[in-house]
Amino acid sequence: MKNSMLALIAMLSLAVGQVACAQSSSSESARALAAPGEFVSVGNHRVTGAVFVETRTDGLYLVLNDDFESQTGPDLRVLLRDRQNPAQMLVVEPLQAPRGRQEYKLALTAEELRAFNQVSIYCAKFHVDFGVADLP
Repeated sequence: MKNSMLALIAMLSLAVGQVACAQSSSSESARALAAPGEFVSVGNHRVTGAVFVETRTDGLYLVLNDDFESQTGPDLRVLLRDRQNPAQMLVVEPLQAPRGRQEYKLALTAEELRAFNQVSIYCAKFHVDFGVADLP
């Protein structure tokens, strides 16, 4: 009986270890897909901080990290853009705030998101980028 209990405990420990290892691997690959990009200011405008895409059960989210900060301006918007074809862009939403963590639900699939490789904080009134960040 004691040997069977020890065998059962050993099997359960092995199974739990395999599950933990599998969860760790999937978390690491999710992190790799959501590696943050860093904003770079454009011209005289100041934008700093990190941005990344997060996959959740209800879809994809564009997340401006806690360290995000933008100079204020009229009609600032968050855009997704293709660096090689700047005319290919998608307005995500107006910028929620000039600083701090912000989350924007993307109305895109992961496949559709691949068409974009850059995030821009864009002033629609004057048609200028305040800052841009590359998406991985």
